[in-house]
Amino acid sequence: MNRIKNLFIISLMLLINPAFSQISDASLKSNPMLELLGANAKTMGLKGDVTQMQVQQFSLDAKGNKIADSLTFSNLYKFDKDGLTKEFEENYTDFQSKKYFFSYTNKGYVSHIDIETNDLSKDKDTSDTNLANQAQTSFFSTIDYKYVKKKNILYKGQENIEGELKKTNTRNEYFYHFNDNNQIVQIDYQSTDLVTKYIYDPNGMINEIQTLKSGVLLNKNICKYDRNNRLIHIITIKANNNTKYPNEEISINYKLDNNGNIIEKKTLTYLYTKGTKDFFEGYLHLYNYTY
Repeated sequence: MNRIKNLFIISLMLLINPAFSQISDASLKSNPMLELLGANAKTMGLKGDVTQMQVQQFSLDAKGNKIADSLTFSNLYKFDKDGLTKEFEENYTDFQSKKYFFSYTNKGYVSHIDIETNDLSKDKDTSDTNLANQAQTSFFSTIDYKYVKKKNILYKGQENIEGELKKTNTRNEYFYHFNDNNQIVQIDYQSTDLVTKYIYDPNGMINEIQTLKSGVLLNKNICKYDRNNRLIHIITIKANNNTKYPNEEISINYKLDNNGNIIEKKTLTYLYTKGTKDFFEGYLHLYNYTY
């Protein structure tokens, strides 16, 4: 049940902001350009002429070891010659698969996404050899974006349209605040009353990220870098309006290849109960690249 719930949350987050492999964890917020532009070779800082990137997620035990046969999803990014994501495939084991097709503005902002969803959770009749009867039913949806820049604030409007009859519409609005160095220092999520604030060190690196709900601090992310200013660790302390801060802790560690590209990400989540920290869940992301 928890696995199905987690998959549903991740899928929902993709519709809110399709930044993909880093979705639904602190690593997305560690780079505000991922929030604005989505995941591509440039915003992820990939080195080399990467044409494709595959990301697989597995479950971890309390000791940080991979659990056998625990593959949760396998995602594939396909980049164009400019490093922009032209196609993204999202495959959840025994749950659903999705394909995203991207269009961009002349400034490199995502303008439109076509999404094809296939439901894999329905039981199949293996005795039926008629291929026509076994064909999957596809569901289609789209996301449209518009942008307006005024002084140091960029507005992004998002409209989700689901179904062939286009009856279900969801609208979201975001405001990106820039400083004089053209760095994003705050993102307002108008539809959810959430605000994310970015604090930079003298070298222009993000060392702290704060997320607030109606002005109340929900979580704080602390970022750590190696000597080459590459992100290698994020620690997140969470709270909510009903419990004493903190009530949840998330630790994310990265391994990089010789190019500086991520090849492994370990995420361990702990819950606090009356001052005691207990392991809750863990995930391992493995990255493979095609050059």
